[in-house]
Amino acid sequence: MQLSGVNVGTVSDISFLDQDVEGRRVRVEVSIFERYKKQLAQNVQFAIKTEGILGEKMMEIAVIGGGPAVDLSRPIIGEDALNVQDLAEVFADAAESFTKTSADFSKVDVQELSEVLSDTAQSLAETSRGINTVLTELRYIAFKSKRLLDRIEQKVIEGSLFKVF
Repeated sequence: MQLSGVNVGTVSDISFLDQDVEGRRVRVEVSIFERYKKQLAQNVQFAIKTEGILGEKMMEIAVIGGGPAVDLSRPIIGEDALNVQDLAEVFADAAESFTKTSADFSKVDVQELSEVLSDTAQSLAETSRGINTVLTELRYIAFKSKRLLDRIEQKVIEGSLFKVF
């Protein structure tokens, strides 16, 4: 057991619990050296960490600012352990995914992609010109329709819309 890199105690017993306690099933009993108990009379957290490249497990105690002091006579729920094996698997999966993505990207024919994008741009430009032509014709039709309606309105006002003679 270490606090700030200093060995402050030992693990005296490890056992399995009959039922989960906040998602944990292992009970770790520690013996703290008497001379270091004063340093632990504050808000601390316990966590099982991996030490060294061989993956030895150790109990790490970290002082957390603020909050009430931890009662060392009662059970304390520790932090989740960081599993180096799980972390290595995650990194391996990420590396494999990156390699696959890189391989897939290298299969893309950049020249062909450029040609497709150029064709698409030309098609969009042609469509835009067609839309502009339709809008111009609609404006002309709207102008003619308004002129016709104005003449009909004028004839209605004059009362000569249905006069034959």
